[in-house]
Amino acid sequence: MGNGTETIIGNSNLVELVSEGAISDIPQKEIIITYLRSGVIEAAAAGRALDVLTGERIPEEWLSYTDGTYHWDTSLIYHFDKYNIRLSENFIHHAVAQ
Repeated sequence: MGNGTETIIGNSNLVELVSEGAISDIPQKEIIITYLRSGVIEAAAAGRALDVLTGERIPEEWLSYTDGTYHWDTSLIYHFDKYNIRLSENFIHHAVAQ
């Protein structure tokens, strides 16, 4: 990613992560979602991303976020919230520590 930031899902992509199935227990899930939604907006687009399983449009507008270390977008927040996709352990520790 640009600006020296890392992606939260590493070399995986959303389709792979959602296909792997949900993680059953994410104790800090609400803390992580709050952190993801509080990132600095880097970019916005007029369109909406699609749910990778259903193909339906995600309700939120597409936004790209950063915290200066990591980079993510609205689609990642949606899929993490809905499907409990696996995020990198380094990111989870980073978000919870903030």
